[in-house]
Amino acid sequence: MIPVAELHGPFEPIAGLAASYCLKGDCQETPPSPDGLPRASAGLGGSGLSIEFPLGTVISAWEVTATRGAAEGSAPEALLGSGRSEPYATLYVAAPDKGDWLLRATIHSGSEDFVDYHWSLRVREPSRPPPMSDVGPPDGLLRAGRQMVTGLEGSFCYQETCGDIGQLPTARISPLLRVPGSASEMTFHLRGGTGFTTWSVAYWDARDDQGMETMDLAAGGREGATLTATDFQPPPPGDWQVKISVAFRDGGDATYFSHLIVD
Repeated sequence: MIPVAELHGPFEPIAGLAASYCLKGDCQETPPSPDGLPRASAGLGGSGLSIEFPLGTVISAWEVTATRGAAEGSAPEALLGSGRSEPYATLYVAAPDKGDWLLRATIHSGSEDFVDYHWSLRVREPSRPPPMSDVGPPDGLLRAGRQMVTGLEGSFCYQETCGDIGQLPTARISPLLRVPGSASEMTFHLRGGTGFTTWSVAYWDARDDQGMETMDLAAGGREGATLTATDFQPPPPGDWQVKISVAFRDGGDATYFSHLIVD
């Protein structure tokens, strides 16, 4: 039986088309027609994607690629993510850039068994935020090596305006940052060089949507100081949701969330 693969993002989950597979000697090779693929369309705005399988699905290796606006095999592929054993049967990948894409996820469950899943994805410019967001804190930028993401804004008080998100954002909707094992430090700063005085970083298992087992990673700064950036070591290898909290030099505070996969 071919396991169902659902593409998750800022849209309703969409089951992929299993066009080619080889499972226990039962094999099929069918080139998918782009016109017949399940379709998703969203303004991703830097958020990542996930592909979820039923619990118990055996995944020994996987790869997710995207081909821009053409049939697979006729245009260069972009690698969105890859990995080895995934015991929790969820694959997290970076979202492609703006445009029309054909997505392919290949999972292996042994030396010869595999399934190819396919989707069509249109990435639009992100929608404009509601007017309330026009008065908010500066973007929080997190860098690891050559990769950088803009953190998902959480609760804040900034320039006499406050906003409360009500509940923790999940890893599924938070910007994804892959941290290579060679990265010894990560860097956080605020867009425009906005100053801050104190900061702290906490993290927890990305599968824990409630953040029930939060761990402290780093903290620093002091009242009266002015920082424009700070460095800290990444969490240990794993799949994590990260919250960065800062207090602004001119008063107020804010939190920023990111989804980290540390190799």
